[in-house]
Amino acid sequence: MNALRLAAGLLVLGLATVVAAEEKKDDKKDDKKASVVGSWTAAKADAGTIPEGSVVEFTKDGKFTMTPKGAEDKKLEGTYKHEGDKLNLTMKRDGQERTQNLTVKKLTDADLVLTGQDGKSVEFKVKK
Repeated sequence: MNALRLAAGLLVLGLATVVAAEEKKDDKKDDKKASVVGSWTAAKADAGTIPEGSVVEFTKDGKFTMTPKGAEDKKLEGTYKHEGDKLNLTMKRDGQERTQNLTVKKLTDADLVLTGQDGKSVEFKVKK
């Protein structure tokens, strides 16, 4: 009888170890979430945002550059902070520091959709 209890206890312990290992694997999948780092081209943009075809580049060190389509000589540069579904851009313009708070509606390895506080959206595709 004791041998049977011991065997049952070992089986439960073994199953618990397998379940914990599977949960750890799932955690690692979450570590590989898509990142805004890279170059993105505006594929679709609401009026009053940026021109379609504009390029935004986010670097690993927290900096960004936006090159508007048709106004390549008017590059905007600044810093960004991305946490969860929030993307905050800070730039100097006309001698003043300005911050733009955006919501990340979609972020995959190929797509990025941002919405401003005014509800207007820009859909980006990864630049190839």
